Amino acid sequence: MSKHISTISTSVEAMTTEIKDMKTHIAKLDSSILIMQKEMSAISTKLDTLPPLLLNISEMNQSMKTMTVNIGMMSHDIGNMNHNIGRPMSFMNTFVPW
Repeated sequence: MSKHISTISTSVEAMTTEIKDMKTHIAKLDSSILIMQKEMSAISTKLDTLPPLLLNISEMNQSMKTMTVNIGMMSHDIGNMNHNIGRPMSFMNTFVPW
């Protein structure tokens, strides 16, 4: 019986040491969680500015589409003008000596 009590005593001492180590690790874990909580709060605050930014980007996208259509129309008009002026001018160039 005393032999078993000695073994139990040794086991309890080892458990005590392990529990002290666990307490230290849990304290470190608590401090890490607090730091993460602060960082997540900062990220959340920064994400609040995202919707207006997305709206501005959407408006820029629409403006680019409009500009692309207008430039295409200008290209078409310049092509027509080249066709309408180019033929008579090439005919006139045969009469002009320079």
